[in-house]
Parts: sequence; C-alpha cells; structure tokens
Amino acid sequence: MTDTARQHSGAELTDAAAAFHRRLSRAMESVPGMTVPRYRALQAMADRPGLSLAELAAACGVTPQTTWAMMTGMARLGWIRRFQTKGQGNITSQKITTTGRHALEAARKVADEMDQRLRDTLPESAAWEVLSRISREFGES
Repeated sequence: MTDTARQHSGAELTDAAAAFHRRLSRAMESVPGMTVPRYRALQAMADRPGLSLAELAAACGVTPQTTWAMMTGMARLGWIRRFQTKGQGNITSQKITTTGRHALEAARKVADEMDQRLRDTLPESAAWEVLSRISREFGES
C-alpha cells in the first residue's frame, strides 16, 4: 500500500488497533481461560448485572451465538452461573461467581498494565484526545 493510500484509508489506525488487540490477547493468556471477549463479557456483567444475551454480545463485539458459546465456556470454568428467568419466554440469565470475580480481577490487572503501556507510548493529552475524537466521529449513535 502506498503512503498516500495509508493516509486516506485509516490503515495506520487499523494496524495500531490490531497490534494492540493482539498484544492484549497474548497478555490475557496469563489468566487461565481468559480471552479479550470473555474479559469484556465479565466486565459488562459486573458493570451492568442482568444484561440480556444480545446486550452482552454488543458489549463484547460478537454475535449472540458466539456469546452463547462463550457463556457456556465460562460456566464450565465456574466463572458464571446460568439460570432460567421466569417471565416472557425462555430467558437465560447469567451471574458472575466468586471464581469469575477473581478471574475478572486478574484480567483487569492485565488490561490496566496494557492501558498503561499505551499511555506511556504517546503523551496522554495527544493520544486520548485523538482517540476520543475518532470515537465521537465514527462511533455508533
């Protein structure tokens, strides 16, 4: 790709985000069973208990089908407890267990370390201002 094409396509930003995600994924491996989507799911469940499967999927950036499989894996690890909720239809809810909270705490430390490395890479004011502007401009409404 030419330098001009890279400037106009956002390729540098995409490449940087992909590199950060790869590094974060590798770092999350230090927590047995943890992946970035599982971390995001546990964090979303901790922040907003009672999320639907579709809301969890959106928070994790994956499909509801993938979220269902992820929840099944986390239940096997003992990180969440699933139960049927009475009401409209057949609704399965999830709740983080103590084991899941410990896994989340360990993953948060990994994520915090990676965030700090990112902050150390660029002056905070410049990096976060640019990222904030991009999120506002191109984020979903």
